Amino acid sequence: MKIKGLLIKPDETPSLIEFEESLENLQRYVGGNIEIIQPFEDDDVDVIINEEGKLNGLPLNRLLTSKGNIIDALMGDILIVGANNETGETISIPKEKIGKYTDLFRDFFIEI
Repeated sequence: MKIKGLLIKPDETPSLIEFEESLENLQRYVGGNIEIIQPFEDDDVDVIINEEGKLNGLPLNRLLTSKGNIIDALMGDILIVGANNETGETISIPKEKIGKYTDLFRDFFIEI
């Protein structure tokens, strides 16, 4: 099944991509084993990162902040997709969230 997601590379603006949903493709986009995080209030959106990005010294991509304090550093390429919390499936990012997350990830500092 083809799904759409936002790919965010270090020092680049997000781009909308379409790909076949598979673990292998998710791993290919983030360059290794995946870690799924949900740092935002939207529970229908997953942020997928390389789980060993910090350990492997991947390039710094974005910083998550709260009230001006750094909470986490996201390393390497980031993929934002939709989440079906009932089935646990990875799905397309909801259409109404594409603009929101494109705008949010234009900046280096991401307020959560």
